[in-house]
Amino acid sequence: MENNGKFLDNQFYDVYLVEMDLDISKLKLQKDEVKEVKNIFYKDFEQMIINKDSDIVNHPEEWEKLFKILHKRFD
Repeated sequence: MENNGKFLDNQFYDVYLVEMDLDISKLKLQKDEVKEVKNIFYKDFEQMIINKDSDIVNHPEEWEKLFKILHKRFD
């Protein structure tokens, strides 16, 4: 077993906040790299994080920073 049976996740996860008008249907995605693209209201996304949605990678520190910015700008 690798690392005495303990799983190590050495990937980088970046969160970007970009404000722009964008038609996501016109994006050209690398199918091997991107599972899905959604246009979602930030409060709905925040609820997905709170509910620990299985489609979302759980990185509480990064999400906390993002939602702090979003709430400050839009609430």
